[in-house]
Order: sequence, then structure tokens, then C-alpha cells
Amino acid sequence: MSNQVLTTSQIAEICQRRKAGETASSIGRAFGVSANTVNYHYRRSLSFSAGPKEIRIPHGYSTVFDAVLDYGHCANLGIDSEQSVAFCRSKNVKLAELKAFGEWMQKNALICDKEDIKLYKGEISGLRNEVAQLTAAREKDNEALAEYGRQQLTARKELAQNQKKITQLTEEAAFLKKLQAILAE
Repeated sequence: MSNQVLTTSQIAEICQRRKAGETASSIGRAFGVSANTVNYHYRRSLSFSAGPKEIRIPHGYSTVFDAVLDYGHCANLGIDSEQSVAFCRSKNVKLAELKAFGEWMQKNALICDKEDIKLYKGEISGLRNEVAQLTAAREKDNEALAEYGRQQLTARKELAQNQKKITQLTEEAAFLKKLQAILAE
């Protein structure tokens, strides 16, 4: 079989179809992967479905990501250290809730395996390419903007020169009118 990279939604569909009783080989053919891959993802989903699914975010956090970051920070400081207590106090969160969250996370969080890492590397590579394209487009836009600025500066200089010429010609025309009036007398 090919080294097909499966998306999260494909893995979920594989697990649903396997749970419904479809054979691993027929699911594998449908997704272009081996029956072993199908069984691997199915068994993996069963092992992670045994624990509680509800994420217990500590009071004071709006996202799991923020709680994970702060738990990691406290774990690096020493979870029961004075620095962790001070850090939690500065964030207006309870250290006990953050510790309980960390314990829950360690028991229930999905740990990345080699297949997940390959998938993430592929996504990161795609994002790097997109960033490179956007950076190139931004540089091109900046160059165009700089050229537009140079054109505007040139146009302003020409306008100033033309206004100077108009002023000179107006003064000369006024002088010639006076001179004509004097000669006509």
C-alpha cells in the first residue's frame, strides 16, 4: 500500500466504519491504506475512548491551550514551588485546579506518535511554503508601493516646476501688458 497520510476526519470515518463491523481490508482499500493501518487507528481510538472525554479547564482559563501552557510553565518551575504559587496568583488561578488539570491531561491527553508527527510535518511544510509565498507577495507589494511613491515624488517635483513656470509666465504677461499700455499712450 502507499504511504497515504490520513486526515483526522478520515481516521474518524475509518474507526466508525470498523466499529460498524466493516472489514479492515475493505476499509483499507477505500482509503488506500493497509488493513494493519486501519486496525492500528481503530485500536488506538479504543484505547483513548476509555478515559473521560470532558476536558476540565481550570477556572480562569478560556482555552485549553492557555491552561496547557501555564501547567507546563508551573511544571518547569516545580509544580509545588513558591514560584508556581506566585505565578498562579498573578494569573488569578488556583494552583490546585491547575495541578488537577495537569493530572487529568496526563491520563487522558492524546500523545503524538510517528504517524501524527509525519502528518504535522507535512502540515508545517505546507505552512512554510504558504509563508514563503506570502512573504514573496508582500515583498513584491512593497516594491510596487515604493515605485508608486517614487512616481508620486517625481510628479510632485514636476508639478512644483510647472507651478513655478506658470508664475513666471503670469508675471511676464503682466509686465508685457503694462509695457503695451505705456507704448499705446
